[in-house]
Amino acid sequence: MLANVNSTRMELLQLRKRVALASRGHRLLSEKRDEISRQLIKIARQIQPLRRRVEAQL
Repeated sequence: MLANVNSTRMELLQLRKRVALASRGHRLLSEKRDEISRQLIKIARQIQPLRRRVEAQL
């Protein structure tokens, strides 16, 4: 955390912008993680019948 923060209105506004940007970045990364998880589950479901077929042939 910032130890030497000037207590001015400009500093407050800049810190608010940084917090807003960090929050937006966090939200975007969370959405990206969720989409990657959905895609992984979709691929796993598609592979499952193929895996069973290969195992049956072995």
